[in-house]
Amino acid sequence: MKMERRHEPERQGRGRMKRGLIVGLVVLGVLVLVATLVVTDVIRMGTVTLHLDREAYRSYHTATMTFRNLSTSVVVHGYLFEVQRFEDGDWVRVPFQGYWRSIGLTLRPGQSFEQELSLRQGFVEPPEPGRYRVVKEFRVRPALDGAFRAIHGTEHTLVAEFHIEG
Repeated sequence: MKMERRHEPERQGRGRMKRGLIVGLVVLGVLVLVATLVVTDVIRMGTVTLHLDREAYRSYHTATMTFRNLSTSVVVHGYLFEVQRFEDGDWVRVPFQGYWRSIGLTLRPGQSFEQELSLRQGFVEPPEPGRYRVVKEFRVRPALDGAFRAIHGTEHTLVAEFHIEG
């Protein structure tokens, strides 16, 4: 007597469907976990950048600084920044008199802010040729926080280097 195995392909099909369903549920679970970590700000997506429009300037030029929020969080900053000069292996603060309004600015994800630095008027003393950098501090908070909770964000500092030519 021969036994027929007609149901064998049907069982294999059900097994593949079960494996596919399990893999799909695992992938979905991982995606939900990552999305939760991003929304709760445990994992930040993207970054915040600071750059100048050129690498080298003359002492009479005006530089344009661009502060860009490429993250999924809200960035809170102001007009204030610091200028430093590289001397003898260390960064030293240089007296720089810019005009800064004492207000807080908010950059939502994808936004940017431009600020001009007049090298001619900004330096207290004429700058010597050399290596300089702009230092800017800001706070980051999750995008879902209330608008007035900026003081609870985490502090960060960015720098953008430039040269002043003789």
